[in-house]
Amino acid sequence: MEGKFRQHMLRLAAAAALCLVVTSCGTERTINKVMLVHTLGYDVTGSKVKGSVLLGDYRKKGEVDATLLQTEAESEFEILPKLNAKTKSPIEIGQLGVIVFGSEFSRSHGVSTTMKNLCRDTRISTNMKLAVAEHEAFDLMKAAKSFQDAYLLSDMINQNMTHGNLPYQNLHLSLFQYYGPGRDMFLPHIVLDEKEPMVDGLALFRGDKYVTKINMNESLLIKMLTENARNGTYAVSLKLTGSKKIPLLIQVVSSKTRYDAVREPKEAISIHLSLQVRIEEIPKHTEYRSSGLISDLEKKLAVYFEDEIGKILKKCREHKVDPVGLEDQYNRKVLKAHAGTKKENPSAFQTDVTVDVNIIRTGFKQ
Repeated sequence: MEGKFRQHMLRLAAAAALCLVVTSCGTERTINKVMLVHTLGYDVTGSKVKGSVLLGDYRKKGEVDATLLQTEAESEFEILPKLNAKTKSPIEIGQLGVIVFGSEFSRSHGVSTTMKNLCRDTRISTNMKLAVAEHEAFDLMKAAKSFQDAYLLSDMINQNMTHGNLPYQNLHLSLFQYYGPGRDMFLPHIVLDEKEPMVDGLALFRGDKYVTKINMNESLLIKMLTENARNGTYAVSLKLTGSKKIPLLIQVVSSKTRYDAVREPKEAISIHLSLQVRIEEIPKHTEYRSSGLISDLEKKLAVYFEDEIGKILKKCREHKVDPVGLEDQYNRKVLKAHAGTKKENPSAFQTDVTVDVNIIRTGFKQ
C-alpha cells in the first residue's frame, strides 16, 4: 500500500512539473508577441487627457527596448485603445509598475476616474504604485526612456520605500487611503534633477485632488506615524555643547507609534512615538562618549522630533488633509466605528505628541 501511495504521489509531482514547463514556455512565447506597459502617465492638454506609456519590447530574445508612445483622448478610458492602435504588437498592462499623474492633471482634473478603473481592472497587480510628477508625467517618462529602462520610475520608488524616507505604498494601500473614511491619500512626488528623475517627497491629496507637497524629511515623519519604519535618514542641526549648532545625520533603525484618544473634556488624540536611531559622525568630543551625555542627546532629539511632528501636523491641518489618518484613529479609539463622512477639517482636534529616542550607536569624526 505504501509503495502504491508513493508511486501515485510521484506521478502527481511529475504532472505538476510538466504543467509548470508548459506554462513557462507558453508565457515566454506570449511575451515575445506583446508589448508590456511598465509605466503609464496621465496629463491634461486643454479639455483633453494626454496619455503616455513606456513599453518594454521583448521581441528579440535577451534584449529589452523601451518604447515611449503618447496620445490624446476625451477621457482616461480611451487612452489605451488609442495607443494600442499605434503598435505592431498588442499592448498588455499585467506588468504595469507605476501610474504617474501630471501635476496639473492631479490638481484640476483629479484622479477619481483612474481610481475607479483600478478598482475594476483585475489584470493590474496590487503591488503597482502611483506617483505625482512635478510638471508633466510625460517629461518623467521621456527621461526614463533616455536610460532605456521602462522600470526606472517604479524601481526608484520601490528603492526609496525599502531603503529611504518614503512610506510603503502599493495599489491596495492607495485604494484604502482614497476610499477609506477618516484619512487622505498620499503618493510619491517625482521631479527632474539635471534631467534625471528623482523622488523629492510626498504629494498630499484631499479627496481626488492633489493639494500640497512635503519634502523628504517630512515624508519620513509621515512614514514613522503610519507604519513601523525600519529605515530612513533625517538631517538635523542641534546644539551639543556651547551655542553653535552641529549638523547630524539621523538614521532610523526602528519606530513604533501608539495612538490614544479621549472625547472628554474635549476631543483629543495623543501620539506616542518610540524611536531607535543611529547617529553618524558626531564631532569628536570625549564627553559625548559618556552615557550621561548620550542620554542628554536623546532628550534633545526627542524634543526636536516632537516639535517637527507638530509642525507637519499643523501643515496638514492648514491644507485640510489627513495623511496620517488621525480621524480614523480617533473614531476607532473613541467611537468604535468609522465615521460615515470626513470632517471638514479632519485634524482639527487637539493633538499631543510624545517621542522617546534611543540611540543604539554613534559614530565620531576624527
